[in-house]
Amino acid sequence: MQTSDGSLFFDAGINDVNFRTWLDQAERRVLGFSSIVVRETSRIDESFKRLGQ
Repeated sequence: MQTSDGSLFFDAGINDVNFRTWLDQAERRVLGFSSIVVRETSRIDESFKRLGQ
């Protein structure tokens, strides 16, 4: 750590490979979740259509 006019500052780094892996996993989870939501919403819609007949 260093100081500049009384303020503390420091350098930080991110391991790019691990960060990208984490982002890829998060993206796959979101895409999987959204696919499930679309599928289940369609099933609910079909159930209500059958109830209305």
